[in-house]
Amino acid sequence: MSHPLNRRQFIKQTGSAALGLTLLSGFKRKVAPSDRLRVAHIGLGGMGTQHLKWFANLPEVEIAALCDLDETHLAAAKNTLLGIQPQSQVQTYSDFRRILERKDIDAVTCATPDHWHAQVAILAFEAGKDVYGEKPLSFNVREGQKMLKSLKRHNRIFQLGTQIHAGDNYHRVVEIIRSGAIGNVHTVRLFKPGAPPILGPANYQEPPSTLNWDFWLGPAPYSKYTPERCHFNYRYFLDYSGGVFQDFWCHIADVVWWALNPQNLQSVSAKGEVSEGIGDTPKWINVDYQFEGLKIHWTTAPPDVPGAAGKDIGAYFEGDKGTLLCDYNTREITIG
Repeated sequence: MSHPLNRRQFIKQTGSAALGLTLLSGFKRKVAPSDRLRVAHIGLGGMGTQHLKWFANLPEVEIAALCDLDETHLAAAKNTLLGIQPQSQVQTYSDFRRILERKDIDAVTCATPDHWHAQVAILAFEAGKDVYGEKPLSFNVREGQKMLKSLKRHNRIFQLGTQIHAGDNYHRVVEIIRSGAIGNVHTVRLFKPGAPPILGPANYQEPPSTLNWDFWLGPAPYSKYTPERCHFNYRYFLDYSGGVFQDFWCHIADVVWWALNPQNLQSVSAKGEVSEGIGDTPKWINVDYQFEGLKIHWTTAPPDVPGAAGKDIGAYFEGDKGTLLCDYNTREITIG
C-alpha cells in the first residue's frame, strides 16, 4: 500500500536526480492537491528557467509564483511554464520579498547572480520557506556561514543546485576512493582549462526600461549600467562572482569533499593573472591547499598527469596504491 508524501517529507526526500535529470521524462502520477508543494522561482535566466522546467514536471509540485528583475526574462519564463502547464494560474513578481510574504508558498528556488544568493536564502528561511539554491552556495564564506546559522535558527531545509552530484559517476568515484582501492589519498589535483571572455569596452548607458538595475546591484557596489556587466557576464566581475574558478570549483571539488572530507585547513596560497578587458576575475589561477594529511591543487591548465590533457574539467586522486582520474561522466583507475 502506498502512502502519499506530505510537503515536508517531499522536500527532504527529493534529490537532484528527481529535479533535473532524465528521470523526469516518465515521472507522471496523480497527487492530491492538499499534498502538493507550492514552489516559487526567483531568478529566471538560464539556470532559473531550468529549475522551472524541472519542477513543472514534478506532479508533487505546483508552480505558484515567478520572479525576476528583468521583465523580458519574466515573460519568457511564464510562456515556458504555460507551454508545460497551459492551465497554470502562476503569479509574477519583480520583487522577491513579495513572494516571501505569501503564507501559501512552501519553498523557493534561487538562481540569481551569486551576490544575491545568501540574501535571498536567509530572508526565505526567516519567512519559513525551504530553499533550493543554485551554486555557488554564496558570494563568500562569511555569507555561507550566515546562511547556515539562519537555516538552523529557523529549522529550514536547503539543497544546493549541483546537479552533477546526483549522477552515477560521482557516486562510483566516491565508493572507489572510500573502499581504499588506490590506498591512502595524499594529493588531489583539480583543473578547469579556459579563460573568461574579453569584455568591453564598457558601453555605459541608461538601463533598459524592462530592467531594475538598482535592485539587480543590490548589496554590490554601485556601478553605472553597461550590458557587459549584466546577466550571464556578471560572473566575470568580482563585485558579483569569481569568474571561471568560482563557476566550476564547486562542481569538481564536490567529489573530493564527498570522498575524502578534508579536515583542518592549514594553509592556502594562490597566484594568477587578471583578465584582459573590463572584467576583473582571474585569466588563470593556481591555488594550493594544505589540509591535515592531504594536499589539494587547483590549476587552470591541466596537470601533467596521464589522461588529463584534453579534458574540460577533472580531478586526479593520488594514493599510495594508485591513482584515479575523473570528470563529470568518466573515471579511470590506475593501480600500482
